Amino acid sequence: MRQRKKRLRTLKSWRTANREEKTRLILATALAAAALLDNVTTVLALQRGAREANPIVAVFTANQILFTVFTAVKTLLAFYIAYKTFSKSVAWTAIYTAVLATFIRAAIINILNAL
Repeated sequence: MRQRKKRLRTLKSWRTANREEKTRLILATALAAAALLDNVTTVLALQRGAREANPIVAVFTANQILFTVFTAVKTLLAFYIAYKTFSKSVAWTAIYTAVLATFIRAAIINILNAL
């Protein structure tokens, strides 16, 4: 019963949130999802014989637990930064678009490498 009330309160919060707050949440979620997709496709590509080209990330891919922690931190950090720094300025919109495109591009490259 208590969880249901909490969930209903969350839904009410979403309905009453202003447009900027909703935009911040959607953008932050999109960036976090793209970061997670990048890491998932990296694992798939590595399992099929691909090699990590980024030397910093390659250090983390050597150990599954380390890479899982890296994935979680990267995903949460993408969400947090996007959510906290969102503004309506054109410059920030361009930066968010570039970061989102980078994550998506990396995921596509990983998928192609896994084939």
